[in-house]
Amino acid sequence: MTENKKLYEFAYFLSSSISEDDVLKHVQKLRDILEKHSGEIVREELPQIRNLAYPIKHQRQGYFGYTHFKTSNNQIKDLNITLQLSKDILRFFIIEVSKKQLEQLAGGNINIPKKQQKEAEKAVESVLKRGAKSQVEEQKVEFEELEEKLEEILNK
Repeated sequence: MTENKKLYEFAYFLSSSISEDDVLKHVQKLRDILEKHSGEIVREELPQIRNLAYPIKHQRQGYFGYTHFKTSNNQIKDLNITLQLSKDILRFFIIEVSKKQLEQLAGGNINIPKKQQKEAEKAVESVLKRGAKSQVEEQKVEFEELEEKLEEILNK
């Protein structure tokens, strides 16, 4: 049986108590967790130290990073539970990437007729599979969008 995999975004803050040298080791642990839950990593932004808007677990800074990955919907619940058990993650969230975000990731802000949406989604996903790489401007826009989403979710 073929599982229908969807594209998700996993954004996270790692503890600032982790040394800069060990950040990549923790990122690899997160990759392993995603892959253990049938996640196929599509794109990744390595964590960078950021000031937090308010203290989380008595920390004012954290390493912010995100990953786009594909997995089936039934894996998300178990993945959330596994990530909640990690002591080095200050805060995280996983969201399904919308059609609009898929278009932005591929670099196109276009209107697609409804009957062509599925074909367009497949085309955008194939671009992502080939490894659409981030650029400096794209990173800034995505980081700002992620930061806004995180603030929106945390302030609810």
